[in-house]
Amino acid sequence: MRDVMRFRVARKAKDASRVPDRLSTRYEDLAPATGVPVRTFDFRRTPAGEDRRMWTINGKPFHPDTVLARPRLGSVERWRFSSDFHHPVHVHLARFQVTARGGRPAEPKDAGWKDTVDVRPYETVETLVRFTGYRGRYMIHCHNLEHEDMAMMANIPDHLRGRPLSLGSAAFSGPLPLASGDAPAGGRTPGRRCPGAGRASVTGPGCGRCGRGRRRSGGPRGPGRRSCGRSR
Repeated sequence: MRDVMRFRVARKAKDASRVPDRLSTRYEDLAPATGVPVRTFDFRRTPAGEDRRMWTINGKPFHPDTVLARPRLGSVERWRFSSDFHHPVHVHLARFQVTARGGRPAEPKDAGWKDTVDVRPYETVETLVRFTGYRGRYMIHCHNLEHEDMAMMANIPDHLRGRPLSLGSAAFSGPLPLASGDAPAGGRTPGRRCPGAGRASVTGPGCGRCGRGRRRSGGPRGPGRRSCGRSR
C-alpha cells in the first residue's frame, strides 16, 4: 500500500460554480467547400490470413507510408464514419461537427464541436471536419485501447505537405515544396537530395556537398567544413 497516494479532505468548501443555461453563445455551423469529395472511413475487423483478423480502417492495417486522405489546409470536408463495433473515432488536431447519424439528423448529444464521436455497431455517422491552424500530418484512429494498440489508425497529411515522413528510413520520402513563407525550423528545406551524399537528405543553406546545410565548427572533416545535416 505504500505505492498508493492517499488524499485527505481537510475542510469543507462551498461550490459556487454553475452550469449556464446555454453553454456557448458563439457557435459556427460548418459548411463544406464546393466540390469537396465525401470521404468514407470504415472501421472494421477484417481477415488477415491464417485464421487471423485485424482491426483496420478501409480494410488496411496501419503503415506510416499509407495515406487515406489528403485534405487541403483551411478547408472543410465531409467525412463519413462506419463501423461493425463500438468505435470511438478520434481525429487529431482537427475539430468536427456531427451532421447525421444512421441516416437521421444528429442527436442532441452530438451538438457542438467534437474531436471524438462514438460510432455504434453497423452505424454510419456523417461529419464536417475543418482543417486549420496546422500544416503537417494528422492522424485518425479508434480510441478503444485494444484497437489503437492493434494499429487501427491512419495518416492524414494535408494537401500542401505531400508524402509523409517514412519512419523506416533516415530521410524524408520526398514531400512537395512548402507553401510560400513556410520555412521549417532552422531554415532547412526537407526532401532535397544532396548529390555528394548520394541519397535523400535534409538540407539547408551552406552544405559543402550540395550548397545547402549548416556550417560545422570542427570535427573529422576539419574546422569550418560545411555539410548538410543528414549527408554525413
